[in-house]
Amino acid sequence: MVTLWGNYEGISQYKAPIVIGTQAISGVTVGKYIALFKGQKTVMVTYNIMGKDALNKAAVMNSIKNIQIGNAASLSEKIALLPFTFEPETPFKVADVMGNSTVSLTTFDGMDKSGEKPLLIIASSISQSRIPDQSKHAKTLLKSIKGFEDHKIISEDKVSFVGKDGYRTVAKTSNQAVIQYIGTLDNGYYIRLISMGSPEEIEKVTKTVDTIAKSVTPKK
Repeated sequence: MVTLWGNYEGISQYKAPIVIGTQAISGVTVGKYIALFKGQKTVMVTYNIMGKDALNKAAVMNSIKNIQIGNAASLSEKIALLPFTFEPETPFKVADVMGNSTVSLTTFDGMDKSGEKPLLIIASSISQSRIPDQSKHAKTLLKSIKGFEDHKIISEDKVSFVGKDGYRTVAKTSNQAVIQYIGTLDNGYYIRLISMGSPEEIEKVTKTVDTIAKSVTPKK
């Protein structure tokens, strides 16, 4: 444990647990320091130290003592950092934003272990891609969805998405259905929208999913 000073959620000083050890990676011994900070959300800070001339323990501990944890960003602040805008439509509501690139919308509160209730995800790729054949790329992306390794294509069409020539695919398994949109931007990144749920539930929200897809606009 290390005592950290400074104002942290109204506490002038507090103790943060720190784990110190080593890990063998590809034949190289890496020193590891892991510190946990409590707050609105727990924050884990990891140091990987390689080489004898790298940071020593005193330097690492001093660095940890100087860490200041701010308040967790609000949902609206996270949405503002996305590289695209969109308009939610009932029954979908924003549930979470991940990595400044992905937003999830659900039709339920909490978790749906059954996987039957529709959810919708809009995501921007984190790297540039060359996609000469959107149909082929769409099928590859579908297979990457858990449970859709084997699926049946119900329909596929060229559509307008994110202001570009996009591709819309509907696929099913024995107990799941998915609607997928992909659109490639001029900068080489692509935006993808998928909505999943039971075939019966997805059929009920298909028009809503299409409406949300039309609202997705990349930021300039």
